[in-house]
Amino acid sequence: MSVAELTTKKPPLKPEEKRALVRSKFAELASSADTLTDEEIESAHKALMEFELRRLLKVMSDGAEDDERAGLLEPVEVEAAIKEFRARHPYR
Repeated sequence: MSVAELTTKKPPLKPEEKRALVRSKFAELASSADTLTDEEIESAHKALMEFELRRLLKVMSDGAEDDERAGLLEPVEVEAAIKEFRARHPYR
């Protein structure tokens, strides 16, 4: 691929095109995992962990927003939850 081809502005991929590309790249990575260098494995591992971290943080953030809207994060509710937890798991 030439520099001109790499720098040519192309329309953004549609979500379904991105999904197909991600599936293809994950399959390619998985099938070649045994032949990757240690550095390549480290890079892939870091990228996957970063992705998973971001995904989980979003899930947790969305859940906290839902709890806040439901009134579950009011100080009285939080204190009650702490007391209940401590009753079930006493400190030693």
